Amino acid sequence: MSRLLDAHEVASAANAGAQVGDGAKASGGAKVGAGARVSADVQTEAGNAALRRKFLGRISDPQVAPFVAELAEERIVGTLTVKRLDFPGCTPSRAGLVSQVWIDPEFRRLGITRRLLRGSFDFLRSQDLDLVLLNFAAGNQEAERTWTSLGFQPMESVSVRVKCVHSDSASIPDPVRFATPSPLPSPSPSTSPSLLPLPLPFPLASPSDDVSIRPARGEDLEAVVGLYENWSDHCRLVAPLVPSPTEETIRARVERVRREMERRDQFLLVAAESTGAIVGFASARVDTDGEEPANRTLVANPVWVEPAFRRRRVGRALFGALESLCEGLGVERVEWAGFGDRSGDATRGALGFRPYHVFAYTTLSELGDHLEARVAQ
Repeated sequence: MSRLLDAHEVASAANAGAQVGDGAKASGGAKVGAGARVSADVQTEAGNAALRRKFLGRISDPQVAPFVAELAEERIVGTLTVKRLDFPGCTPSRAGLVSQVWIDPEFRRLGITRRLLRGSFDFLRSQDLDLVLLNFAAGNQEAERTWTSLGFQPMESVSVRVKCVHSDSASIPDPVRFATPSPLPSPSPSTSPSLLPLPLPFPLASPSDDVSIRPARGEDLEAVVGLYENWSDHCRLVAPLVPSPTEETIRARVERVRREMERRDQFLLVAAESTGAIVGFASARVDTDGEEPANRTLVANPVWVEPAFRRRRVGRALFGALESLCEGLGVERVEWAGFGDRSGDATRGALGFRPYHVFAYTTLSELGDHLEARVAQ
């Protein structure tokens, strides 16, 4: 539990307690929100008001537990939040996400981060959670050294770009040719229309004569989800959370994607097709924070292209199709994730993306005493 420190104790340590009750959320929210801006301002040009609103909304989530380091004069000098995540069909199926880590610059290098982590780890154990995910701002070398020393391993990197550059611009370099995709069928009980919220401009940019890029249709879902197995094999190299390849989980995934597709204003899926077979896909969702277009973000998942079709600009063309929706959806900000793939990082950089934040992971059980000793320092 937390206790308040007098001013003389601050020079050596700050005690972080598990302030997870409603009172802590209500009283600490405003102070915490003001501090959390500091690291987040470099990631967005939306301004402090939107960030503050987003942070306060996040900690109002009943699944989020905010932790604070507080001085005797009730000054918040450090924060982090912990959220439980569920991953149906994966092994493990649950994890705790540690985020919003912020320490007042005046009180850094005093062990406050480790004290906050110790409280959060105790909380995760009380929830019977072992896998810990963590995100932090890309380029923060001090944070990276801290997490590495605690045994966290990089898992996913996310890049960001403000203002969409559409698929017919320099974002998709030449040589790019155009292929006319098969016409979309009319809605009927046996087939589905385009699963995108707005009609894409045709023809879509395609990388070669034998590959076309088009909106995904209902009948594509089985093939797309089948590619998830290849994608999962790749993810196993860098990520602890991968779908279990069983018939049951594959079926559950198909239905989950189908339900997501019904939210046509929020979920997008495009496919790469060659001689009737799906050889790649790209998906994204639209996150909103208020009604203003500047507060809408297109969050793109890692693009998957079958190995035989790589290095042929198929991935760029898939992403270009997603971007072509930005103007129609009023999206001015794009986030694009990748799983430790250097070529993917290079592609994102070439398209004008800059590093945004990094996800890392560890497990409490595997690190055991080592982790406890590092956190206690």
